[in-house]
Amino acid sequence: MEETTVNQVGADVAVQLMLMMLFACVSRLAEDSDAVQTEVRDRLLEITEAVSLPSVSDDLEPEEIRRAARMVISNVFVGVSAIQFPKHPV
Repeated sequence: MEETTVNQVGADVAVQLMLMMLFACVSRLAEDSDAVQTEVRDRLLEITEAVSLPSVSDDLEPEEIRRAARMVISNVFVGVSAIQFPKHPV
C-alpha cells in the first residue's frame, strides 16, 4: 500500500476515533445518553441527505458519497456505545 494511502486511512481512522470520544463525552453529560446519541445520529443522517455536495470527481456519484458518509456516521455511533469511562468517586 502506498504511503499516502496509509496516511489517509490512518487520518480517517483517527478522526473517527476522536468523534467517538467526543460524542461519548457529550452524551455522558446528558441524563439519557442513549437518547442523545440517537438524536445526534439521526440528525446527522438527515443532514447527510439534505446537504449539497461539492463536485469532488467525475468518477464519484453524490449518492456514493452520501452512502459512505452514512456508513461512517453509523460506525462512529456504534463505537460511542462501546466506550467505557471509569467511575470516579464523588
